[in-house]
Amino acid sequence: MKIYNKTPDKLIRLSIFKQGEQREYLTLCDTTLEEVKSYCKDLIQSQNLSIFSEGKKTAITIREAIGASNGKSINLSFRGLSSKETFYLIVTDLKTKNI
Repeated sequence: MKIYNKTPDKLIRLSIFKQGEQREYLTLCDTTLEEVKSYCKDLIQSQNLSIFSEGKKTAITIREAIGASNGKSINLSFRGLSSKETFYLIVTDLKTKNI
């Protein structure tokens, strides 16, 4: 899994949003929809967020894209992090793993 830098044929696009906040976007390449879902799920669970957190949910939409056409998508949602915090969590983790 890598942060998108070139123009490969198959991409995975992440859209991270929470109501009332600015939407964050991230494009990945050299990965699959299921790998990204599993990665994001494990990364969020490793944050030990309280199951009793109040407030609005943060959602991550993970979508396949081949060229300009969209493919399948998966949604993950949780409480406890803002959209910006979630974006930086993913980017920082990918960079520290030198992916």
